Amino acid sequence: MMAFIILLVLCQLVSNNNRANEEPPLYDSSLIQIDSLSFFSSIRSGVCFVLFYKPNSIPCENMEKKLDRLAKDRTKQNHFFKINTADRCNFITNQYNVSGVPNILIFKDGKEKKRIMGIISYSNLEMIYQREIK
Repeated sequence: MMAFIILLVLCQLVSNNNRANEEPPLYDSSLIQIDSLSFFSSIRSGVCFVLFYKPNSIPCENMEKKLDRLAKDRTKQNHFFKINTADRCNFITNQYNVSGVPNILIFKDGKEKKRIMGIISYSNLEMIYQREIK
């Protein structure tokens, strides 16, 4: 009986230690999370920025922070979304030929207007934004 209790205590300690080592989400942004079911209805009107990302990716987190910063004061005019490429969205990634992340696609009234592949500076992102909203 004593061996069983010791085994339970050890299992509890190992379980708590594993939970302590889990990484928290990298970044909690204000970008609206969409999926393959809501993708087309989300981009159908206005200018939309969609970040294609993978969770726990430092480059994706970097671009998400920049896009989130851009979105803070502009959400009334435009839409800012993110879609997790690891969440069964192969149809969308194939249709728009998204082969790597981070990748930002800019849509106007449902049609792709521009693509930003990889990491760019915030000033370049802002310049692209100004060009695309005209």
